[in-house]
Amino acid sequence: MRFKVFLLHFVLGFMDENLELHISYNTIHKTKTLLTIIVFGILSLNCYSQWQSEYLLHWTVPEEKIYKSIEDAMKLPDSVKVLDLSGKELSKIPDEVYQMKNLKELYLGRIQYIGRARVNFISELPNELFHLENLEVLDLGSNQIGIIPAEIKKLKSLTTLKLRGNPVKELPAEIGLLRKLEILDIGFTQIKALPSEFGNLKALKRLYIDYTEIKHLPESTTKL
Repeated sequence: MRFKVFLLHFVLGFMDENLELHISYNTIHKTKTLLTIIVFGILSLNCYSQWQSEYLLHWTVPEEKIYKSIEDAMKLPDSVKVLDLSGKELSKIPDEVYQMKNLKELYLGRIQYIGRARVNFISELPNELFHLENLEVLDLGSNQIGIIPAEIKKLKSLTTLKLRGNPVKELPAEIGLLRKLEILDIGFTQIKALPSEFGNLKALKRLYIDYTEIKHLPESTTKL
């Protein structure tokens, strides 16, 4: 019996060390065979990616519906606030996205499955993207974006910007105008230095610069 309980904790613990296990020992006691527990664990692992994207990734607005296809979103474009197009193998941002004027969160990064990942291949950020003035979260991770336009300054409501895994070489000075930005992820990019205007990001709480050549932060960051 103890071995069965240990195995179940081990399998789910592998998924995420912070994942709480809400299952009574009485339920486990009723399990007839060890095979049942193993199958349960495997199914849990297979569902992990979906669990991660729907509950961990979007924990900020659990009350909002998460649209995962353009077709569904375009039925009521004005009502769409969270759009997840991660891992769709897109070469560009769909034009329909720019019709979603109330969009708050846009996910265009990678999605990780067990043993494999799916990504997008977006290389440019069109001007229309920066007209989404209500956008708060923009995830562009693991694409092929090389340039962040100065127009990024127009996204005044942005609190989270993820550029991880893109061949970006520099951030525009206008990044300092994103006064509500709290999270900036530029890990695994080609950025070597941050603009002096970076110190204007008074709301910044988290900065990820792992696997970059950034050795020093601007003096202006002492104000943060």
